[in-house]
Amino acid sequence: MALAETALRSGAQFFVTPNVDERVIAYGVQHHLPVFPGALTATEVVKAFQAGATMVKIFPSRSVGPGYIKELQGPLSHIPLMAVGGISVENAAEYLRAGAQAVGVGSELVDKTAIVAQDFAKISQTASKLVAVVQDALRTGDAV
Repeated sequence: MALAETALRSGAQFFVTPNVDERVIAYGVQHHLPVFPGALTATEVVKAFQAGATMVKIFPSRSVGPGYIKELQGPLSHIPLMAVGGISVENAAEYLRAGAQAVGVGSELVDKTAIVAQDFAKISQTASKLVAVVQDALRTGDAV
């Protein structure tokens, strides 16, 4: 909880957590911040949403694949989902087509080798490709 308070004092505009912590969700809601808690099971997804999560982060998505997002959307289509963990330029559109309303990208975007080499152009190129893939999926109606 102390991290959430520190983040808010430091100017955080949203909270992203690795798990469902109802205290952090309530704190974010109380301060009018979007909260994106991490969950994996249907029970965790529902618990996070009922606690006030803006969107539930399915993590780690790579471990379960886009089919899992699609299956969750069957009974839980009223809960917005974000796929995070293993999302890349190559697979982002698949997760959007499966029903994720957003994707979160970390290590697949920020190449550690490029950072060490200070090749920030490579990171920018990857980011541009990712944005283009997501926009294309949304524009063509491939995404739900």
